[in-house]
Amino acid sequence: MMMLELLAKPVVQAAVADTLGECVLWDERLQTLRWLDILGKRIWRLGPEDATPAMLSTSTRPACMALTADPQRLLVGFEDGLSFLNTESGEATRLCDVDTDKPYTRLNDGRCDRDGNFLFGTYDEVEQKPRGTWYRYTAAGQLEKLHLPPVAIPNSLCLSLDGRTLYFSDGVARCIQCCDYDARTGQVSNLRVFAPVPEGYPDGSTVDAQGYIWNAEWGSSRVVRYRPDGQIDRVISVPVSQPSCVAFGGAALDTLFITSARVGLSAEHLATQPQAGHLFTVKMNDVKGITESRWG
Repeated sequence: MMMLELLAKPVVQAAVADTLGECVLWDERLQTLRWLDILGKRIWRLGPEDATPAMLSTSTRPACMALTADPQRLLVGFEDGLSFLNTESGEATRLCDVDTDKPYTRLNDGRCDRDGNFLFGTYDEVEQKPRGTWYRYTAAGQLEKLHLPPVAIPNSLCLSLDGRTLYFSDGVARCIQCCDYDARTGQVSNLRVFAPVPEGYPDGSTVDAQGYIWNAEWGSSRVVRYRPDGQIDRVISVPVSQPSCVAFGGAALDTLFITSARVGLSAEHLATQPQAGHLFTVKMNDVKGITESRWG
């Protein structure tokens, strides 16, 4: 296995000190970056003319989100259900409740497939046992269960370039899994391990234009690029222990954005990593991303 060296180092793009930064997305139409602070109940926007990010506060915790055809509307997975969110007014329009019979869960990671369906999972935040469920909210507006194993902390959702392979993880397990996926029917099959994650826990993932998987590895101070066969291609060290999600953006889709988190870190740990919770970027010279799929 040959591991490529990456000379560029992560730099702080936004010193926001998120408690739990997550779900970073690039909107190529607006040339704008968006991401969440789940526990801080904040949705950030960094536009092309912005020197500092703009922040929208929410009344409940936002856990995941997707772009839509309307540039002023996001599909947001709040802790207990899905809503449309007007990014200008802050008004939320409820679409559906999720897991109302499981008060110990909240929504977590989410991602649109290539056909505009929104895939997401629910997280057992009380005991971190596999009591969560995988769902998809279809492009037609129907909530369906995905027939994947019960999950404790759903993470790493992304899809292959052709949309036929779904990657995902349970954050308490040290591996990324994948399965065959039919976006038309929502059927999944051939569940298998894609890659072991021995040095941390798999968090947010994305796919680049070559079909490689990028994963933020919680607890290991690194982001890893995996080949389509699951082998490690390269590792990027980050100056914080809890990188949480990754996405490609910028005008040429050649900038890697990395969110991070401060949650759970003691005062002693924060003293050694004062940039915890900030948003980082890495400029690429040989890799580009793809545009984010939109709901609907």
